Amino acid sequence: MKLKLLISLLSVILLLISIDIKAQEPEGEDFSVILQKKAIDCGPVCLQMIAQFHGRMWKLKTLSTYAKMDSSGTTLLGISEAADTIGLKNVGIRTTYNNLLQEAPLPFMVHWNNNHFVVVYKITDKNVWVADPAIGKVKYTKKEFCKHWLTSLEEPNKGVAMLFETKDDFFEVNNQIPVNPNKYNKSLEADLLVKSKKGPKLGLWINSSVWKALGRPLNENFELTFTAKEGQIYAAFAVDTTQIPLELLKTQTHLTNLKIDPKAKILKEEYRMVNGLKVLFVKRQAVLEASEFVFLDYYFSGKYGTIQVVTFSTKAFINQYQDFCEKLMNGLVELK
Repeated sequence: MKLKLLISLLSVILLLISIDIKAQEPEGEDFSVILQKKAIDCGPVCLQMIAQFHGRMWKLKTLSTYAKMDSSGTTLLGISEAADTIGLKNVGIRTTYNNLLQEAPLPFMVHWNNNHFVVVYKITDKNVWVADPAIGKVKYTKKEFCKHWLTSLEEPNKGVAMLFETKDDFFEVNNQIPVNPNKYNKSLEADLLVKSKKGPKLGLWINSSVWKALGRPLNENFELTFTAKEGQIYAAFAVDTTQIPLELLKTQTHLTNLKIDPKAKILKEEYRMVNGLKVLFVKRQAVLEASEFVFLDYYFSGKYGTIQVVTFSTKAFINQYQDFCEKLMNGLVELK
């Protein structure tokens, strides 16, 4: 595996540590748009985008059910009830442009042309950036935006918007990730404990006869990178001293994948008990430089911090050596 390609791979598997999960604000290119397949899907798709921004991915079918969508679409009330069900506090308001600019938390949803919903993810006194589930991202001038948003004859300077904020249990409510009933323990062959310098209570047991540390990490986010099978398989771990919700990490990593490969996908996800720790396992796939790569992740967050352990290679190698890779990953421990 060429070094140049490996570096590009590491940009795909970054643990998005030190992110401010309480006060994220989307910047133009960082907001991920989801396109609707049918016109009546616009409301649930907008809610899907907002939930994804805050760190959780929901299936459209589930959100449509929560929003009580029928053959004609859904209503603001339906979207409000769906948002509440998935852990998003919300309020529907009729307000002015200046109030949106000065007070509305981003992103928010607006009623568009009296028959559609879109998401606003950035707003200034001159321009508005919109994620429209029908056509994608669009930048409007204030005048253009107001033409679509201000449609009431009774209050011509006010439009309808819905504002959102996460509840305290946002990452726990209606969690649909399955739990694997098996217990995973470190391999008896693991003979070397690699401790984190950032979080000294977090570490990884490895089999030093098959996994070799590279001379230096290939990315500043990772403390160590290992290789096996004559450089065909790589492993790395990253640690942050703060606690970060696991689903947020998974979602942000997947969104990073999508920027490089729009068809990147999560193949499997489940919670596991690994050496007594509740860990989120994610298997994901992305195409890089015309080759299919598969990544196996463990995410854990506890009182001593957050850690990501990842192994990766081409799809063919992971299919052949997944058990081998998971032996290394099962060396994840929290030291007492």
